[in-house]
Amino acid sequence: MAMKKIILFAASLYLSTFAKAQDQNLIQYSNSSSGGFIDAVDIISGSLPYPNPTTGALHLDLQKPSEVFIYNANGLLVMHQKLQQGKYTLDLSAQPTGLYFMNLIALDNSGVENHRINKF
Repeated sequence: MAMKKIILFAASLYLSTFAKAQDQNLIQYSNSSSGGFIDAVDIISGSLPYPNPTTGALHLDLQKPSEVFIYNANGLLVMHQKLQQGKYTLDLSAQPTGLYFMNLIALDNSGVENHRINKF
């Protein structure tokens, strides 16, 4: 039963982000390597968040100011930050082992990225 809830949450998270992107008239393409979709015109991050899987430190290279949301597998928001363009290290070491979902939304509304993060 718990697995069904996780799958339903992941699907609803993906669909709600996709709907938000469509509402903002963003051009998007599939990005199977990160499990989400990235704006085809303005890419938010210069590379995938790394290392993935991680033990806690997650490196991120933002190409534009963005809002970062990280949710656990239960759908609870565990981190939210507004960050400027640049390189950052996000600390997930206090979070338990599991699957996390990272949403990056450009502050100028030009793009959305979704990534699955595995923490062990």
